[in-house]
Amino acid sequence: MAGVTRIIGVMMLCLLSQVALGQDLSPAPGKPGDAEAWYKSAYDKRHNKDLDGAIADATEAIKLSPKTGKYWLERGISRGNKGDLDGALDDFNHAIPLAPENADALRIRGLMKGRMKDFDGAMEDFGAAVRISPKFSRAYGDRGDTYRQMRRIDLALADYNRALEIDRKYFWFCEARGDILRSQGKFDLAASDFQSALETVKDEGVRKRLERKLAALANAASPSPQAVSIFDGKTLNGWEGDGKVWKVAEGAIVGGSLEGNKQNEFLTTKKSYKDFVLKLEYKLTGTEGFINSGVQIRSRRTEKPPNEMKGYQADIGKNYTGNLYDESRRNKALIKPEPGLIDKIEKIGDWNLYEIRCEGLRVVLKLNGTQTIDYTEEDVTLEQEGLIGLQIHGGAKSQVFFRNITIEELGEKK
Repeated sequence: MAGVTRIIGVMMLCLLSQVALGQDLSPAPGKPGDAEAWYKSAYDKRHNKDLDGAIADATEAIKLSPKTGKYWLERGISRGNKGDLDGALDDFNHAIPLAPENADALRIRGLMKGRMKDFDGAMEDFGAAVRISPKFSRAYGDRGDTYRQMRRIDLALADYNRALEIDRKYFWFCEARGDILRSQGKFDLAASDFQSALETVKDEGVRKRLERKLAALANAASPSPQAVSIFDGKTLNGWEGDGKVWKVAEGAIVGGSLEGNKQNEFLTTKKSYKDFVLKLEYKLTGTEGFINSGVQIRSRRTEKPPNEMKGYQADIGKNYTGNLYDESRRNKALIKPEPGLIDKIEKIGDWNLYEIRCEGLRVVLKLNGTQTIDYTEEDVTLEQEGLIGLQIHGGAKSQVFFRNITIEELGEKK
């Protein structure tokens, strides 16, 4: 009995020593030589966001069974999630020859190649995945995401349609298709997709994002009964500007050129406005230079130079969207959105909804249904009436598109 007591005492002493030294006492997989146990542990750790632990456990599985493709695949996924794209791709390249008919492995490698801008390689992997498994909805949907990265919107839409015909459980494909349909002005169809996505997702952050999109769609699809269109979708009637810079194409006003813009140019309304709610959709694209645009409000054309305007501007462009800028007058941003807000709500290179409310000395901007600024002018001597102008900024190879432009004139404030 005394011997047993001594053994237990020694065991307790060792245990306490391990705790004192800070050693991890959590159990390893049941059998140190069991590759499958290490693999399952890696999978669980990845899903619990312990990427370092997942990579370590998957490495142990690979050491024990280097010719099992799914172990390489598991480590590659964790590496990719951690941002080690080269390491992830190397693991996927080891995995696929070991299981060449694994459509999911090809799909995952295709996603990784897309993230690395190897679009030809990505398309090759997605194509192989759907040949092996013609009803593999994830492969179609992920290929749709990659086509969207490539700005091949027609092909992206076709793949999202195919994915959702097979299986509607992946909310992100519903949301992605809804984004495209919204950009095409098909608000009812977009709302249906956002609603379908909302019904399947549980994550509170994603739900709030979808609810914001639905609210913005309702705002765009149901203008005030007092709102009137100031762009007919076919001509520039009611507007003034350089015909070499501004044109109408596919139901949108188009300004600038991807070959280059030498100077700022503005397309303005012929009519002057004071208090109003202006709504429009914009899309800004470009390849080089200061890619920027904006919407002038309560503004006037300048005499020198004649191509400029002065007045308030709802700014558009990287690090500028959502600002209220004072163009050719105080030449500064009067107020800016909270840091990080625009990154969450603006769709770069895609259609966005701007709402501009001017009433008295107050200007409020909303982007895709979310307020970016609320500004009250302190200088009561400044004119609070003027033209509306659409800008394409000089010094860039860029184009801006505007459509669905409506205005509701407000009565005098009492």
